[in-house]
Amino acid sequence: MDHQKLLLEVKDEFIWLVKNVEASTAMGLFDVHRISEKVVLPLFQTIMGWPDLRNLNEEKEDYPAIDLGDEVKQIGIQISGTTTLTKVKNTLAKFLNHDLDKTYTRVIVYVLTNKQQSYFQKAIDEVVGSRLAFNAKTDILDYTDLLKKAAKLTPEPLLVVWKILKSYRHAEDPAHRPVWLLRTEVSQEEIPPFTPRWLFFAERKIPLLGRGGDLDVLADFMESPSPFSWWTLCGPAGIGKTRLAHELELKYKDNWYCGFTDAKNLPTVEQLQQLQRPTLLVFDYAARDSEALKALLRMCCALGDSLSSKLRVLLLEREANENADWWKELVLTESTTATLIRNNQYQAPRELTALSAQAGEILRAWLEAGAPAVVEQLPPPSSPFWTQVMHVSEGRPLLIALIAGAFSRAPNDTHVPALRELLLPVLQREAQRWKTRCNDTGLFPRLVQLLAVATLIRGLDILQEDHRVLVRTGDDESDYLLVKDPKTQTYRIPTVEDLRQHEHIFELLSTQQQQLWDDLAQLIPATQLAPTTKAALEVCPPRGILQPDLIGEFFIDELWRPQMQFAPATALPTLTDASLEAILSSAWTLHPYNLLQTLDALKKTTICLPGYLRLLDMLTAVACKVPTTHKFALSLLARLLYNAMIKLGTQKPSAAQINRTCELLSRLAQHFPADREVAYRQLKALMHLIVDPVKKQVDVARARAVNLEARQFVTEVIEHPDDKFELFWGDAIVNVAMAAIQNHHEEMLAEALVSAQILQTNFGASSELNTLLARLYKEVAKYLSEPLGDTYSLSSQLIPLAKRCLPLLAPQVGQGIEQGNLDQPFHVSSTWALVNIMYAYAKLKTPAKVLELHPEIERYVARVSDPAVAIAMEAKAVFNAQTARLLENDLRSALALASQIQVVFNVSYSNEAGQAHLSLWGRSLSLTLAARDCEGFLGNCEKLFTLCPLLSDDDGVVWMLAQNLQLIREGIAVLSIEQICLAKFTRHLSAFGSQTGRCTNLFFANTLTLACKDFNNKKDDLRNLEQLFLFVKKRLEFDELSECLYAALFDYWISKGKPASIALFGCCEISSGVDSNLRIRITADDLSVLSDKTMKFISLANP
Repeated sequence: MDHQKLLLEVKDEFIWLVKNVEASTAMGLFDVHRISEKVVLPLFQTIMGWPDLRNLNEEKEDYPAIDLGDEVKQIGIQISGTTTLTKVKNTLAKFLNHDLDKTYTRVIVYVLTNKQQSYFQKAIDEVVGSRLAFNAKTDILDYTDLLKKAAKLTPEPLLVVWKILKSYRHAEDPAHRPVWLLRTEVSQEEIPPFTPRWLFFAERKIPLLGRGGDLDVLADFMESPSPFSWWTLCGPAGIGKTRLAHELELKYKDNWYCGFTDAKNLPTVEQLQQLQRPTLLVFDYAARDSEALKALLRMCCALGDSLSSKLRVLLLEREANENADWWKELVLTESTTATLIRNNQYQAPRELTALSAQAGEILRAWLEAGAPAVVEQLPPPSSPFWTQVMHVSEGRPLLIALIAGAFSRAPNDTHVPALRELLLPVLQREAQRWKTRCNDTGLFPRLVQLLAVATLIRGLDILQEDHRVLVRTGDDESDYLLVKDPKTQTYRIPTVEDLRQHEHIFELLSTQQQQLWDDLAQLIPATQLAPTTKAALEVCPPRGILQPDLIGEFFIDELWRPQMQFAPATALPTLTDASLEAILSSAWTLHPYNLLQTLDALKKTTICLPGYLRLLDMLTAVACKVPTTHKFALSLLARLLYNAMIKLGTQKPSAAQINRTCELLSRLAQHFPADREVAYRQLKALMHLIVDPVKKQVDVARARAVNLEARQFVTEVIEHPDDKFELFWGDAIVNVAMAAIQNHHEEMLAEALVSAQILQTNFGASSELNTLLARLYKEVAKYLSEPLGDTYSLSSQLIPLAKRCLPLLAPQVGQGIEQGNLDQPFHVSSTWALVNIMYAYAKLKTPAKVLELHPEIERYVARVSDPAVAIAMEAKAVFNAQTARLLENDLRSALALASQIQVVFNVSYSNEAGQAHLSLWGRSLSLTLAARDCEGFLGNCEKLFTLCPLLSDDDGVVWMLAQNLQLIREGIAVLSIEQICLAKFTRHLSAFGSQTGRCTNLFFANTLTLACKDFNNKKDDLRNLEQLFLFVKKRLEFDELSECLYAALFDYWISKGKPASIALFGCCEISSGVDSNLRIRITADDLSVLSDKTMKFISLANP
């Protein structure tokens, strides 16, 4: 820019400044102290050549009469937005009243807008008298006077003036810009392409590609009408979150206050209320400062409509969903604060999508910016190279940049390296650059250690983001170290250049920042600390962090990577275990919270699982040796160790790695036995090891121990609802209960039920837990009600178990149903459990308990939506109630219960329902038969016959039907009702229609068996027997049918006078032998034997 053009630019900036001051004054937003310090002071120092001029308001608040002072030239300057003569006179009077004329022989009034054309000199002289020489023509100045002086400047200082004014106009450092909005560091020196600093978002080496839509929706967020709103951008490392936020900042900075902030620079309520224009506050690394973030959002939400201008907070984080702890704590709880914050959220988090479709355009842009000579060597669009680019980069601009860097180094190689091979050369060259900055070989490893600490804790607090050297932070203010400028001999705040050029600053810092220096001295020898710190801030300004984050995390990953024999040498020094542990010890001492948050991020990006576990091993050892005052450090470390058991990088850890991490957590818990949070995490980890990760078998002893210990942590479980620990505990209880059932272990089963009761009492609102417990209760109740063989008795092993556990189980099941939701699987499982408990009480011969449960079960059955399931439950419940009535010798009530059950058509009877009904009516048939109740017997026969066409061909159903039909044949003979029953059989046979299943065949075979009951030489009976014979002969593999045939053949043999031998139908021979044996032999047409049955007479004596 030539001198004349630069002068015109300076003029334009002065005019803009004047208009801005006029507008701010009219709106009541003018802050003279800030503009004095930030704009007028450096302008006078540069234009007028007064380097000793300083801001007096910094030394004393509301310094009288003047704002700036130069004791060397004895000049005092008043900065004013008011142009009147009265203002001038008042200033001069106050100046003299405070005897400032003894220090300053000249006073200048600088008017920020346009001064008057003239001032009445005589009126001024009356004020100053002989004490002060004040000429209105030369001592009242405005921008036109400064412009005249600036026109005489050489290009170099004139350029400085232009930058001062331009900075104010662009709101990079306006006089009234909030101090808690941090500036983004942009490098002032030439940076080699594809180095970490060159890739840093603020350098903006390529245009923002593929994010136009995202920037538009962010603009909608900014322009939305609500006074306060917040939103979240999320996505994996390198996707472009920070770059996009920075572009938004640049887009709005002329009319908004825009900038990044962090936990150390949060505004107060008063500062937010005093905002003079709309403000955008970008909060990066939201998860790392979640508590501070919550406090900020709560404060902003509370201010709401009272804000004088719009306030927007934009959060940046890799993950913002129910899997992220910080997000769950911020908005997914039911607390009042979370609800308030949730209600002010603009929209659900916006996850930045992969830019796979734009990968080619982005890669080309990176090459044009960093290696334009190789752009033409890019493969054609059809090359597999581009498919590899999309696959390896996953559409992340930073990874595409790394691919571009690899291509720039070897344009003839179109193979796209894997992630580590992309990152390693970048880190190697960066480390080599560090090494060349070190003037002795011993400095390099110390520098790497210090950079590792800074990267782990998100920066050394030696420099603030605005480059001021922090000495002490008090409750209400910060003190900053002043240094003497070697050229001007004036005192000022140190700059980055000071830190680079003057090592003596670090010597001053070592005395002013004693605690920080003492902490760092544990890592770096005290004599080497100043040059090492200087080098760290020089190579990774301003706070020693290696960025972008993905490269910084890879740097840590590589430091802890186990060294393999014959592995190629790297530019990084090989640090001993002691050196690596010292890094972690310093980081743990300086800022354990940031350390753990960084390691949590690294856990998701690590590509060296053994190295990461090595780091965790060392960190656990450090935590056990080095005390910390951070309130949550140990609990956060325990959480990190636990999470490392679940997933590392993109993989699930191996069984050995899971066991190793659990051992570290156990070591931490043993060292800090009083820390409940650590013990809780250890317990949760042990839950995962109940099933051995190698053998895939349940460790019953561990499950039992964990179950008992979990009872001591109910409070912690309640305090961590998002952990879902109660479900893990529930799984442990199930494992204990199943082991108890398998081993008939009374004590173990009781332990499981007591724990289940604790869970249910404290977490009964969880539908997932209720469903799990319902399944558990159903299995336990089924086990406790299992009959012994074919009897209705409990085994001797079960009786003590049932007596002890049923009183625990029944109330828990009922409570679960009452407090649970209407989820049908849960309700059905719980109701079945109660039915089985009722059954078990019946086996224990405690009818009162059975009858007590019956009405309760009836209520719950009514809420079962599946009619087939409800039918089965109702029948079983009635059967149990009937058992209870029989135990009380109340036969009438027992029979009356059965009469309540009706066959339901248009419902598909389940096997369970069919068996339940067959059991119920089979017993009723026996009772009516025993009572010689012919009418009752026939009524039950009618119900049974009606049910038969609805039954399945399940083995259990067929067997029970066969038993019932045999019982009916018995009853017919005893009650002499053959003809009546035969008529019923024949009538109901038509209901089967064209069915050909086993139940149909069984019913048909029994009908024929009954039809040929009387063999008094009646031809019809013989024909019926032949029909039965031919029907069953084809189905002899079905025992239930062959038994019908054998019964009929036995009757025929009896009717013939029990001959020694008799032949039938040419293929059947009946013969009697010794010992009351009867042999029935059936052959095929080819004389092969189909059946050869021998039976005792007694077995068929009462068919």
